[in-house]
Formats: sequence, structure tokens, C-alpha cells
Amino acid sequence: MSKKASRTVVGYTEEKDYRCLENLQRSFMDICLVYCGYEQNEPGRVFDNLPRENYVLHFVRSGKGILRIGDRDYEMGPGDAFYIPPGVHCAYKSDDLDPWVYTWVGFAGMKAETYVRNSGFSLENPVCHITQIEEVFGLVNQILDCHNMDYSSELRRDAYLMLIFAILIRNHESRTFLEGGEKHTDDPDFVVKAIDFIEHHYEQNIRIGEIASYLGVSRSHFSSTFKKCVGCTIQEYIVSLRMSKAAALLRDTALPVYAVANAVGYSDQLAFSKIFKQKFDVSPVSYRKNEQDVVILKQKGEFKDSVL
Repeated sequence: MSKKASRTVVGYTEEKDYRCLENLQRSFMDICLVYCGYEQNEPGRVFDNLPRENYVLHFVRSGKGILRIGDRDYEMGPGDAFYIPPGVHCAYKSDDLDPWVYTWVGFAGMKAETYVRNSGFSLENPVCHITQIEEVFGLVNQILDCHNMDYSSELRRDAYLMLIFAILIRNHESRTFLEGGEKHTDDPDFVVKAIDFIEHHYEQNIRIGEIASYLGVSRSHFSSTFKKCVGCTIQEYIVSLRMSKAAALLRDTALPVYAVANAVGYSDQLAFSKIFKQKFDVSPVSYRKNEQDVVILKQKGEFKDSVL
């Protein structure tokens, strides 16, 4: 008897004042959507946000509210956006008289921190004003409309997320220019060249010292600057890139696992399978069999993350 393919449940909830798409499978390496939503909050509603693994951005369309991170409070109104980093506990409360309406995106990926930083957000500066707030709301609504679990919808969701960051980064650059400051949105040229080199040679036995020599910088300077800019070590980036490429091959081709391993730089299939499982929590064979179903819900709080 053949083993039944596992199916991951994705929740899509739609109410009059609330829409949410959650538990999306992470597949895009640079940055990928994990969940998003929209809500008209009740007056005085408090949300106590427990630390999460992913990054979250909220965008306030109307109304007012307060964000608390640590011992600091931030008052916000229409057009403001606030950032919640991974692993950070915070709380936020809608105004008693003029409760806010906001939308949010939760995301992950190797370049997520870079995108956030280039948009002007940080733990020290978690609130920014966004002039194109209606455009952001429109893009989140388009993501929510793409709640089918087919490949085309996945690409559209990630494309809309990239457009949101294009707006945020342009907004930050314009604000910085008007304030007379210097732009700090670009990573050093050698980091960009290093990423390009890795993406063209990931299937080979890449050594950090060789990349540093190719770039003409010292190994120590290269390693420290890369981690500062990208948010992970060079080796972690290489492994994540290989696993992302492997996941795409498993999903989109019929290549046997050993051939997929060879294609992404692993001559030992067992070693490849072990690293793949550490990254995705399932074996390469199980990942290939996994499918996603959408459960349509009518009320907030009904969705429970589960694997059938």
C-alpha cells in the first residue's frame, strides 16, 4: 500500500471586518509571505503579541492606537506603520473612541531583515509614516484574493509582497532625502557580488576564503560584513540557498532524490536528506508528497493549524 500524501491546511477567514490568510508554506528563499490580514478593531481592544519566529509589519489605515515594546509607548494614527521583529514581545491597543483599522503582513526569508532595514524599520525605530498607505492596503487585499494553493497564486502573493516593500523602500528613501540625511539602503558592493557569486556556484564546493579572495577582501572582514548586511553567516546562506533550490526541484520535477542532492551540491544523499529535514521539518520524499488545502472559515479564531 502506498503511503498517503500529507496535506497541510491553510486557513482563509473572511468576515465583514476581518480577513486573514495564514499558515502558508514557506518556499521563496529571499523573502516569503507567511500570513496576512485585515481587521477593523473594536474600541479599546488589546492584543498581547507573543514572540514569533517571523517578521511582522502592521499598517494603520484609519483610527488610532498605541504600541508598547519594552518600556516605550508609540502613539499611532492614519498612515503609520509598525514593525515587530522576530522573538520580541510587544502589545498594542486600539483607541477607546477612535479604534484603528489596520492590515498586516507576516514574512520570513534570508533577506527579510535586509528588506526591513532598507524600509527604515528597526527595533530601535519600529514606527514609520507611510504616505502611500492606500496602495499598501490595496496590495494586501490582492494577496488575500489570491488564497488558492496553486503555483500561480503563490507567485502572485510573493509579487504583491515585493511591491509592498518597493513602496516602503521608496518611502524611506524620499523621507531620508527630505530630511537631508544620507541613504543607507544599499549593502556594500562586495556583499552584492558575493551573493551573485554564490547563486551561480552553489552546486560547487564553495569555500569562504575563495570567495573573499575573488572579492579582494580579507576573510574576517567579508564574514562579519556579510552577516551584518544579510542577517546570517555565509555558510548559512549557502545551505539555505541549496535547500531552496532543492525544494523547487522536488516540487516541480520528477528527479529522484539523489539527483536533486547532486544538483544542489551534495554527493551524499543521506547528508542532504538530513540537512533538508532540519530546514523543512520533513524528509525530501515527504516534502514532495505534501500538498496544501485551503479551509474557508467564516469567523475569526476558527482556524487551527494542523497537518492531516
